[in-house]
Amino acid sequence: MNTSQQLDQLSARNHTAFIFGLRILLGVILLIKGYMFMFRMHELSDVVEALGMGAFNVTLAMIIASAQLICGLLIIAGLMTRLSCLILIPILIGAVFYVNLRQGFVTSSEWMLSVVILYLLTFFFVHGAGEISLYNAFMRQDGNKQVA
Repeated sequence: MNTSQQLDQLSARNHTAFIFGLRILLGVILLIKGYMFMFRMHELSDVVEALGMGAFNVTLAMIIASAQLICGLLIIAGLMTRLSCLILIPILIGAVFYVNLRQGFVTSSEWMLSVVILYLLTFFFVHGAGEISLYNAFMRQDGNKQVA
C-alpha cells in the first residue's frame, strides 16, 4: 500500500476528529478576539467610528465583541453553529475588506487571521457542527424518545 492510500485511510478514519478540532480552534480564536476587543474597546470603537457610524461607535463595538464571545462559545459547544456563523460572517467581511484595507492586505498578519476565520465560518455555515457536537447529541436523544 502506498503512502497516498495510507493517508486516504487515515483521513477517512479521522474525518470527524479533524472537523471537531477545526470547530474548537475556530471557537477559541473567536473567544480570544472577543475578549481582546472587550478590553480594548477604544481601539474597536475607533475602527467603527472610521466607518462613519458616529454616535453608534461604542454600541456597535460592544455588539461586535459580544457577538464574538457568544458565538465563539456556541461554536465550541456545537450549538446553533450555522446561526452563529451567519451572525459573524458580515462582521468578518467588514474586517477583511474594510478594516484591513487601510493597513494593507499582504503586510498585515491580522488580515491573514481574518481571512482564515472568514473561511472557517463559511465552511461551518455550509457543513454544520459535525458529528461531535451537542446539537447531534440532542438530536440523537430526541430520536431515541420517538422510537421507544
